[in-house]
Amino acid sequence: MKVTNKVRAKVCRMANNLIKEGYSKATAFVRAWVLIKLEQVKIRVKGVTQGKIQKALEHLRRYKAEDISIQLVHESNNPYDRNAVQVVVSVKNKGSYKLCDLI
Repeated sequence: MKVTNKVRAKVCRMANNLIKEGYSKATAFVRAWVLIKLEQVKIRVKGVTQGKIQKALEHLRRYKAEDISIQLVHESNNPYDRNAVQVVVSVKNKGSYKLCDLI
């Protein structure tokens, strides 16, 4: 992985968020670098069989992997779980869609 200013900025943002969550500065930066260098992360999500999510997943298969980005967004105002995290999928030049919530 080529380290650019953009990558360094992402690492710093991620590390600062980890520091806010209680990690020490050193641990936060180590963890941020590890996460940035990962090529893929596998996670389990709930609710993927409800609504139009299966259609959305089928639709995503039409696009190249490099045109798809996935964000995990903290949903602190969720009435059922204040630690809820949304899975938001974006396709380059197409827009974004809230896919589902993490378990």
